[in-house]
Amino acid sequence: MIYSNQTRQSPIESPGVVSAGVRKGVGVAQPEAVPTMTEKQRILMETTEARDEAEAVLAVLIEARGASERHLLQMHKPDVLKQVTGRSSMDNAIASTQRMIETLNRVIQDVKRDLNDDELDLLDPDGPGL
Repeated sequence: MIYSNQTRQSPIESPGVVSAGVRKGVGVAQPEAVPTMTEKQRILMETTEARDEAEAVLAVLIEARGASERHLLQMHKPDVLKQVTGRSSMDNAIASTQRMIETLNRVIQDVKRDLNDDELDLLDPDGPGL
């Protein structure tokens, strides 16, 4: 209970209490030393994630192409697009995905060249880069 001559002290006003990334000590509040991600680091992480997803899609496409070819053989039906163009729609999707992965890999290498060792370590402190 608070009496009229007492005031309630907010936790943020207590010395040494950390709140919202600011450490309050004797005197002025000072920001905590928290490593922040640069725009280049964010782009590198997002591009790497996109590349990893594209590689997973590629694996599924390759598996689906095999299943589709087996199914067409069992049904004794030709792949009409492949007869006309020389490539099936699955072949086209696989080639497109491979090109996208190659492009993402080039972007990753370009961004990595622009990062210093400390920035790369912040992204992956336990081992070789992305």
